[in-house]
Amino acid sequence: MYISIRDAILHQLGESMGEKENLLAGLKFLGLKALEMEFFKDGTVYLLSPERKSNKANLYNSSERDLLAEQLDKSEIKISAFLMHNDFSNSVVSEEVEWILKCIEAGKFFGVQTIRLDPAMRQKGLPIKEAAAKAIEVLERVLAEISPHQEVSFGLENHGEYSNNPEFLRRVISALNDSRIGVTLDSGNFYWYGFPLDEVYQLFTELAPHTKHTHIKNISYPARLRQKKREMGYGYEKYVAPIYEGDIDHRRLVEALKKVGYTKDICIEDESLGKFPMEKWPEILRKDVEYLEGML
Repeated sequence: MYISIRDAILHQLGESMGEKENLLAGLKFLGLKALEMEFFKDGTVYLLSPERKSNKANLYNSSERDLLAEQLDKSEIKISAFLMHNDFSNSVVSEEVEWILKCIEAGKFFGVQTIRLDPAMRQKGLPIKEAAAKAIEVLERVLAEISPHQEVSFGLENHGEYSNNPEFLRRVISALNDSRIGVTLDSGNFYWYGFPLDEVYQLFTELAPHTKHTHIKNISYPARLRQKKREMGYGYEKYVAPIYEGDIDHRRLVEALKKVGYTKDICIEDESLGKFPMEKWPEILRKDVEYLEGML
């Protein structure tokens, strides 16, 4: 296992360092060699550092793709995963399928074999069975378009209304029955969803064998609330905490992943930064890295 970080968090770090669009500066500051990159619907991703007055590269364009590859090679940085913001409730299923297929194709060039999928659909209030069926339909069509030997993993994040419900994830994984379909295990989202802390740890153990990627965050609730069921998102802006300070003991997650042979990234997604003065952000993220390094 190794540590990576979301490009969105690096942008926040860069802003606090006066270099908002320079992802490489943040990676160097934190001593990291890997990042998760958002893959936008138009095929763009962020460059490590701006070129030609642009901070993005379109991976459908060979020269821009080569520019990003050059930046990655020169700095010895790797992309641990592409992140997508999907909408499996999209009535035009082919749009979602095509975008995922394009992401897979772009990933081949950079050796990116992990894609974070987002089941937090725009259509709200669906029964879990129906929401899962929509995700299954999209992914069945994706799998039908790629070779069964294609080296790619899809990690559905436990995120938002639907996939923080373990039944959603169980239904999708069971129905597709493909070792490439699993989860982006977000360490804070089950707690955000309202599960008591002990149940969060049980879910870590259950889902560890299906984990393809991770997001790491933390929350610090009052002691009286930690083992109680709470409403979804209860007090998140107030109680979100640096990774090293919250209630979740990430050693429990790392131990569960080690037991099943997980070797991919532990990806920092500290959403607490906005609670603190901007000048504190570098110190907080550096402590996050030290905390996670200490258990790896």
